[in-house]
Amino acid sequence: MRKTWNGAAAAMLVAFVFVLSLSAAAQTPSRNSGPRSSGRKPDAAGVSLPTPRPHPANPFLAALPSFGSVVRAAGPAVVNVFVDVPAEEQTTEPPNADPEALVWPHEMRSRFRGETRAQVRGKPRTPSEEDQDQDQDQDVDQYAGSGVIIDADRGLIATNAHVVDRATRVSVELLDRRRFFARIVGRDDGTDVAVLEIQASGLMRIRYGDSGKLAVGDFVIAIGNALDLGQSATLGIVSGLNRHLGYGGYDDFIETDAATNAGSSGGALIDLDGELVGMSTAIATPLGSDAGLGFAIPVRILRSIVRQIVNHGNVRRGRIGVHALDVTPDLAALLALRTDRGALVTHVASGSAAEAAGIQVGDVVMSADGSPIATAEDVRVSVAGLHRVGEVAVLTLLRGGTTFTKDVRIGAAEFERGAASATAGQGSRRRSEK
Repeated sequence: MRKTWNGAAAAMLVAFVFVLSLSAAAQTPSRNSGPRSSGRKPDAAGVSLPTPRPHPANPFLAALPSFGSVVRAAGPAVVNVFVDVPAEEQTTEPPNADPEALVWPHEMRSRFRGETRAQVRGKPRTPSEEDQDQDQDQDVDQYAGSGVIIDADRGLIATNAHVVDRATRVSVELLDRRRFFARIVGRDDGTDVAVLEIQASGLMRIRYGDSGKLAVGDFVIAIGNALDLGQSATLGIVSGLNRHLGYGGYDDFIETDAATNAGSSGGALIDLDGELVGMSTAIATPLGSDAGLGFAIPVRILRSIVRQIVNHGNVRRGRIGVHALDVTPDLAALLALRTDRGALVTHVASGSAAEAAGIQVGDVVMSADGSPIATAEDVRVSVAGLHRVGEVAVLTLLRGGTTFTKDVRIGAAEFERGAASATAGQGSRRRSEK
């Protein structure tokens, strides 16, 4: 018995010393770290983490970081979105979702029989809602999603196009529980982006980050109206980049394991600076709920599409007139290329924007507007997908060992959006037309 007691006492002493050492380490400043305006300190690998909160009652917890300040800073810029759809249009699957597909858009639907959301959720209705409710005697399906305030002065909110699909009425709820009806400014099904407008004061917009600086393994936080429970936040990492899923035709998703569910669509994916790097859009699951893989539209794509919608009310895509193949190590060795990444131009259409810019068969597209090009699909998304007809894209090309740039003015497409979407859905990652 004495030996057992001595052993337990020794174990407790070791644990106590370990906790004290962690506490001391947490309170000792790093030699290489100076004052940081963000209030965070880098770890041994140089990764910036939030400063641990003081926890005098438990020194061990003092060494653990809290992401609360990051969420609190970005939270007011993330909103809940509610959409009314006539019940007769009800389907058994979420809109824009194939029941046999792995990737589903986030959304949540509940069916109200002659009732408004305000009544069901137990919240008082505003006078304007009372007036509209008097004429509402039909069954209503309601979808719950999320949105991100992108312009506080103008009341502009970005969300997913599938969130407002077939909407007869859209309303927005802020973090402070104020509610407003919203107008749909415009939408783009090719990237699944829509812009809403509300008349409100005291708004806070999200700060834009740089999705091009993300790397696999970086921490990210997803904020949204998951399962219509109200604003929630989940922590994860970037699991993958440049995911082309054929979801909307012009997708280039960030993959993350930060949990997202129905209702998260249109929500914010932020970095540890509280800046927007993506917008939650879809999940990979055979069950319709989170299974550990979520996908977000990079802010690089979001900003380009939002700009077109706000300025023009729509997105008008064009083409530059090239066919391309993915550059692989085998293809690079076969053709003696000086790169094993990029898009190899295999055809230039006569009279096209590419021909006018001097692009030739055999050129390798290395980047577009400063964003690296790894595959032929990247050219289609980054050039034809993000630029409006008449705009100029700056392409970096490799020809015979020489790197140079070309300004390419986007030409008009030879087919309308319906045909373009069909072509996009049938596209291959190995060969693509732009």
